[in-house]
Amino acid sequence: MSQGYAISVKNVEKSFGTTKVLKDINIEIKEGEFVAIVGKSGCGKSTLLRLICGLDTVTGGAIDIIDEQNPAEQAGVKFLFQEARLLPWQRVWKNIALVSEKKSKEVAIEALKSVKLEDKADEWPGTLSGGQKQRVSLARALSSDPKVLLLDEPLGALDALTRIEMQVLIENLWKEKRFTAILVTHDVSEAIYLADRVILIENGEITMDERIALARPRKRDSSFAYFENKILSRLLEQNESLEGADSFNI
Repeated sequence: MSQGYAISVKNVEKSFGTTKVLKDINIEIKEGEFVAIVGKSGCGKSTLLRLICGLDTVTGGAIDIIDEQNPAEQAGVKFLFQEARLLPWQRVWKNIALVSEKKSKEVAIEALKSVKLEDKADEWPGTLSGGQKQRVSLARALSSDPKVLLLDEPLGALDALTRIEMQVLIENLWKEKRFTAILVTHDVSEAIYLADRVILIENGEITMDERIALARPRKRDSSFAYFENKILSRLLEQNESLEGADSFNI
C-alpha cells in the first residue's frame, strides 16, 4: 500500500492584485504518484506548489490532500527549495533534528544514512559542497516521514554530474518510501527521468498532461527522446515569435 497521499486540485485560480497567475487548474494526483510540472519562468508552476503546501492561499477553487485510510489526519507535506536553507551556526545533524518530531541525533543520522551522508553529521554546513547541502536538505525533509514531497527546482543550481546523481537518489528514495512527489523544473529531461506524468503550464493554464510510459530505471534512449521531443516541441511552438531559444527557460 502506498504511503503517499492523493491530491485533488479543482478549478484553482490565483491572482496577485489584478494579475491572474493561475487559471482554472484541475489536477488529480494518485497516492504515491510522481508528477513533474514544467513551463517557462513566470507561468505559475512554483505558485501552484506554494498553494498545495499552504504557503499561499487560493483565490478560487480548492485543493484537497487526501489520506484514504485516515481522512481526519492532516497530511504531512514537506517542501524542498532550490536553496538548501541550512542554518550555518548549527551542525548538520542539528539542522535535521530541529525539524523532526523526536529532535534526536539518532533520528537525524538515520535520515542522513538515506542520502549517504551520515559521516557528515558533525560537520558545519559551510564545509559541504552544493550537492551535499541539498542532500542534507532532502534528509531533513524525509526525517519526518512526509506523505507529500514538493520539490521546487531543488537541483537547478547544481553542476550536471551532481544533478544526475541527485536525480537517481531522489528516484530511489521515492521508490523506497512511496511518498507522493511533485517536482517543478525547467529541465524537461529531468522531468521525464523522474516523473510518472509531466504537466505543462503556459500562461497560468495546463496545456499538456503527458503520462511517461517508460520502465524504470529510465535510460535516455530513443523512447526517452520521443517524450522529450514531444514536450519540447510544444514549448517551442508557443515561443515561435521569440528571437532565439535564449529568450526563455525550458
